[in-house]
Amino acid sequence: MNSSFLLGCFAALFSTFSWALNFVSPYVVGPYSNYDFIVARFVVAGVVGGVFVYKCRKELSDMNVMEVFLSMSMGVLGYLLYIVSVVGGAYFAGPVLAPAVIGTVPIFMVVLGNLYKNTIHWGKLVLPLAMAVGGLFFVNVELFFVDGYGSGERTTIGFLFCIAGVMCWLLFSLFNQRFTDRKPGLSVGGYTGLMMLGAGFATLVFIPVGMLFDLVDPVPSGVDRSSLAWFLLWAIMLATLSSVGGAWAWNYATQRLPMVLTGQLIAVEILFATVFGLMASQRFPTWFESLGSMLVVLGVVTTVRAVLKPAKLDQASRATG
Repeated sequence: MNSSFLLGCFAALFSTFSWALNFVSPYVVGPYSNYDFIVARFVVAGVVGGVFVYKCRKELSDMNVMEVFLSMSMGVLGYLLYIVSVVGGAYFAGPVLAPAVIGTVPIFMVVLGNLYKNTIHWGKLVLPLAMAVGGLFFVNVELFFVDGYGSGERTTIGFLFCIAGVMCWLLFSLFNQRFTDRKPGLSVGGYTGLMMLGAGFATLVFIPVGMLFDLVDPVPSGVDRSSLAWFLLWAIMLATLSSVGGAWAWNYATQRLPMVLTGQLIAVEILFATVFGLMASQRFPTWFESLGSMLVVLGVVTTVRAVLKPAKLDQASRATG
């Protein structure tokens, strides 16, 4: 296992850890809404992204206007629209449907990644995919027994939001992988900065639309200095750690790992999210959650071994040839 591969795996795992912090946001918004939090967070991320772009301006000088536009669009698609879709799905469908639908992302990513670049023989993907499907099922199975699971129009709207979130992330993953493959010397910091700058600009456009539909309220009732300071602190922390830090680490990982592997590694986000949820609920995991978590880990390990084995065989054949 070379150092580049290992660093790519650690970067992808850091991304999943930082993105799992998104599940903490409902506990820290106070009198603000989730959309207020999204606005504050991505405005901050846009500012930080602008700093990255300025510091990496020399490395980005070889990019044309279309490449800059595509990079900024990546941030809108893979981060802003994805999170808006996830929050919308949870708002309309509740805590039952959204995690189950969004949880299918790693499965689709593995399949899409192997279609994009045939990294592993399809037969060797059966076991890892079966483990991932089983693990995600057991982690989410008890959600369907939560009281208050709705049906009807709101659930349909929530389901459509979740499907939109899945499509946003899959399209982002594919376009992002193709873009980084075509520009191997791309500055990770500059590219990440352009992503966050694009998400920040789109957020500024969203503010008046959100206020029109009462989704965004800059000064909600019940706000005091303490709640405002707490809200801004968390927004800044998640903007820097989860949005900018997670995006930087993910871009770093996609330059070093095949998409079929990053797709499996993103399933670890479910584990981190489960841990954060257990900490917030102050309880131990159930047997289903424990079994599901172990299956997800085994699926990731099996995929890593399957990716490494062909590489070792290629090295051995070159040595003997």
